[in-house]
Order: sequence, then C-alpha cells, then structure tokens
Amino acid sequence: MFTSKEPKGKETAKVVLMHSFWNSVVYTLKVMVPLVKVLRLVDGERKPAMGYIYEAMDKAKETIIKSFNNNESKYKDVFAIIDKR
Repeated sequence: MFTSKEPKGKETAKVVLMHSFWNSVVYTLKVMVPLVKVLRLVDGERKPAMGYIYEAMDKAKETIIKSFNNNESKYKDVFAIIDKR
C-alpha cells in the first residue's frame, strides 16, 4: 500500500482525482453492467435456450443505448466488438 507522501501514492491520488478517470469509470459501468448480467445468465447452473440468450443480449444493448441517450458514437465501438463475438 502506498501512502499519500510517497511518489507512487501521489501519482495514484492525482489519477483518482482526475475528472477523466471518473468519466471512464462511469462509461465502463454503463457498458459492463448490462453485459455482466447476460454473462451471469449464461454461466449459471441452468443453461438457457439460445433464443433466450439472444433476447437478453438485445435487452442489454437497449439498456446501453438508453444509458448513452441514443448517442451512437458513444457505444458503436462496443457494439462492433459484441457483434463480432
């Protein structure tokens, strides 16, 4: 653990206090929370039918779209990765 007086601690504090750091955290949460819900569904004891998984993925995408107020530039790269998988 670093203290705030050590160089690494000062650098860590500097990063954590940056507005851009927290914007990145919010962005990541907006994208990942819906996707993790789908992953938990797929990774459960019961394996759902493929149609159910596709429906869950569509709902996850809708949630992501809404969280970015339909601003496609904010989520299009993420959707490209999802669709490629």
